[in-house]
Amino acid sequence: MLFLFIDLMIGVVLLAIALIDARTFVIPDRLSFTVIGLALLRIPFADSETMIDLFLGGLLAFILFETTRRIMAYRLKRDALGMGDVKLMIGGGLWLGLSSLPTAILIACFGGMIQFGILSYFYKMPIRDRKIPFGPYLVMGLLIAKLPFIQNFASVIVPL
Repeated sequence: MLFLFIDLMIGVVLLAIALIDARTFVIPDRLSFTVIGLALLRIPFADSETMIDLFLGGLLAFILFETTRRIMAYRLKRDALGMGDVKLMIGGGLWLGLSSLPTAILIACFGGMIQFGILSYFYKMPIRDRKIPFGPYLVMGLLIAKLPFIQNFASVIVPL
């Protein structure tokens, strides 16, 4: 029951993050840290195997997204992925765990690519000038990957 309550609170905060990022291209720190804090609240109640999976999910999310952010900033000479996205995914990794994190990232990337492709087709502007908020897609990926039937399906396709 406690997990369900925390999961619902995280879901509400994630939806708020998606709406704010879609409008402002900013993920507020207080909301990202709320997701991280709520995800950390679940960990003491998990068994040792799940606890390790959750911590590794947060660690992998940090390493992957911070590395990507730095490489993109170096190559593009501007910020293409913000620290808000990194913090959001740390919380998402702590919430989902290592076993479901790749599914969430894959869903988010496909969603972002679809929107980028649609914008590229309808609006003829240079690729460097196009911007889309990635937070809503990260939120979509996290929420979909948290669904029980998606977790079971993903574990069959991508066993870790």
